[in-house]
Amino acid sequence: MAHNNMKVSIITVVYNAETTIEKTIRSVIKQSYTNIEFIIIDGNSTDKTYQIIYKYWDYINFYLSEPDLGIYDAMNKGIKYATGDIVAFLNSGDWYDELSIEHVINYFNNSDNDILMGSANVIQNDNVILTKRSDIRFINFAIPCCHQAVFSKKTVFDCIGGFDLKYKICADYDWLLRAYNNHAKILCIPEVLVNYSSGGVSENQRNLRIKEGEDIALYNAIKIKDNRLTDKVKAYNKKAREDCVKDNLFDYINISDIDFINNILDMNNSYYIWGTGYYGRRCFKLFEKFCIDLKGFIDNNVLNDELFGYCVMSPENVLNDGIVCIATPKYENEIIQQLKKDKIKNKYICFSEIRDKISIYVKNIKLKEQNHY
Repeated sequence: MAHNNMKVSIITVVYNAETTIEKTIRSVIKQSYTNIEFIIIDGNSTDKTYQIIYKYWDYINFYLSEPDLGIYDAMNKGIKYATGDIVAFLNSGDWYDELSIEHVINYFNNSDNDILMGSANVIQNDNVILTKRSDIRFINFAIPCCHQAVFSKKTVFDCIGGFDLKYKICADYDWLLRAYNNHAKILCIPEVLVNYSSGGVSENQRNLRIKEGEDIALYNAIKIKDNRLTDKVKAYNKKAREDCVKDNLFDYINISDIDFINNILDMNNSYYIWGTGYYGRRCFKLFEKFCIDLKGFIDNNVLNDELFGYCVMSPENVLNDGIVCIATPKYENEIIQQLKKDKIKNKYICFSEIRDKISIYVKNIKLKEQNHY
């Protein structure tokens, strides 16, 4: 079991972040839990980052400014100087809510886990566009969480080392997989532990992330001599690349395609969207674009009472007055079984089917007409 007075080392890596670093610093110093060691590793910023950091000098336990070989090199430097029982990484521009670290310590105090993985709110233009939940079940295929929502005992780093610098995008996934294979005890929790800013991820960046993550997963499968896992990793990431293409094609649909949408959706009916993550929000944007009546959102883990002004409800509170659109592709089969088990009599449709039909329509009809494909 953990001790009540565990020290938490928070490592912030920064480079030329004069517009974002202050929000990050203030979120750390406002934590309700106070046994915190705050470490800032600066990649030798040339803007006013240092001047802003200096304003909070009394709250910073260690500061280093020198050139580095990238974000993971800087993170490794932070680990080297960390003296806490727990280590976490908070990038410049990201922030904690006031009770975040207190929640983390409470979980460590009441378990013998080595690593804690929580949820993360993705922020764009001051709005929550997505809540990313951690799920250890997918660790053999891709990174199962946001690294900003990972809190690890320092002893794990002492045991397996830091981040491998040969990886440029997914070294955090490689590290987590090594910890998992070394039998670290990992706990996933639904609570949102961090908010992180996103400028949006391009299709090219997303493909690079999928490729590096697949390389790591395949190397792991080969290392543990699991041929079946190798095939599963390839299939999983093939689908991830296909989804990336489909998401890109999805954006071409517009109000002029209303007849096509009316053929794949009953636009005279009302809907519930099951899922508040990425695909739940994509589904909402489609419904909004075509003025489809929405009753609300359904989620097994209700983190917020509403989304886009609509109620987010637990499955038991759903009325039999609309079609359920299942917008959580990874859990479609589980949700379909849950609908049957809980005797929810609503008809249902899977958003993945809608997206597939839209991508085929756009690729084979719209883009050919425009000579874009």
